[in-house]
Amino acid sequence: MKDYNSNWIFKLAASHGIPLNIGAVSAMSDEEFESFCVEYNKLSTSRDLALDKYTSCNPSLFRVYLPYSSQSFALASQIFWYLDEVIIRDPFFSIFDLYEENKEFAKYKLRSTLQFIAQFSGLIESEYVFLTGSKILDNVPEKPSQLAKVIFSDEGIREELKKISQWGYSETKNGNSFAHELRLLTGNVISMGSNVDIPPGGMWESPTIDTVNGLPSIDFKELSKKLGKDLIELHEDMFLKEIQRPIYIATNAQKMNAAVLFPDSRPIDQMILQKAEVELQPNKQLASVQALNVALPFVSGIPSDRLMDIRNSSPTAFIDFRSKIADIIIEATGDSMPSQDYLHHRVSKEIIPTLGALEHEMNGAIKRCGIMGIGVPLVAGTGILIGNVIGVPAHLLLGGAIAGALPGVSSLADSVQTRNKAKGHPGYFLWKVNKLKK
Repeated sequence: MKDYNSNWIFKLAASHGIPLNIGAVSAMSDEEFESFCVEYNKLSTSRDLALDKYTSCNPSLFRVYLPYSSQSFALASQIFWYLDEVIIRDPFFSIFDLYEENKEFAKYKLRSTLQFIAQFSGLIESEYVFLTGSKILDNVPEKPSQLAKVIFSDEGIREELKKISQWGYSETKNGNSFAHELRLLTGNVISMGSNVDIPPGGMWESPTIDTVNGLPSIDFKELSKKLGKDLIELHEDMFLKEIQRPIYIATNAQKMNAAVLFPDSRPIDQMILQKAEVELQPNKQLASVQALNVALPFVSGIPSDRLMDIRNSSPTAFIDFRSKIADIIIEATGDSMPSQDYLHHRVSKEIIPTLGALEHEMNGAIKRCGIMGIGVPLVAGTGILIGNVIGVPAHLLLGGAIAGALPGVSSLADSVQTRNKAKGHPGYFLWKVNKLKK
């Protein structure tokens, strides 16, 4: 096991009696929690320093950075077949910070997070996923920057903040007191209130609050009406942290020599980066993220572990396929978006000459299969990620030039004499994938 691998996390959990099966519960004393924290901090420091050195020495790998969330590992499990590495922010330090405020909740979060990550232990053991923490990465500061305040004042940003915020509400039976909750990726906050005046020394009746599951959900408009307040202004401090989040994600990705993955369900992240004039590494973004989006429709419906099996069985063909797609996108992208006709022409022009010594045989295959005019049936698929500042829509590259190459390679590879030669074609990886769909 390499020094920058996080596989030791599961052994550490077992040594402290923390069960890793989802939902399993065991008592944990304060002393055990504190002992776990001390050992974790020691081991993670060595890990982070080793990972920092490793990424600096290997800057050209197809690597992406993901901030930790409930979807991070699930996303990594879907895309690891295409990438070399996925780096995810270590979630445990934020859990340790909860301990002073709420010891039992911190213990619950530690156990549930370990159990969740243990489901993806294979990705960590195989060194496709790495965790790293605050020894290397920057944290979103508690005090907002002036830039964040300027972005917060933008009306378009405020509208997007309404869309990404999740709210909860609860009140007492008599309606005299209430609590409302704001849930964001950067944290949660519960605020109390009363509809009646409470005299000094008077009794305060609190509504029921579930600290684990939160308050019952309520939408933005309904809660605004109940409270009679501007919720965005009311929680300005929380939203300022949320605005700074994508900026620090971009900074941390650059430290790791990684591209950035933002889910397409949160367009606000890209909006914030543009307003902050934060530049990502364009070639790395296009090669690692946009090219993945282009590749997804060809492999939709195939389990990611089977794609990894194909990649491992034909590593050279996979690298050729990935490199060619990435090169085409990078070269075709300039200061402005190229036209669809141009991209179709560019892909055709780039793919066909790679046949090299197979040009004569493939010319025959082109005539038989109509490589320039027809394609094979493909399961519809779309990109699941947004990670580029300068992007090429995936659908522009899904025409006959690449899809149509598959029957040509198939015809060629049906012959034992030409199978090895066909492996040199960038479409050979896709041909093998396509056979799984038949």
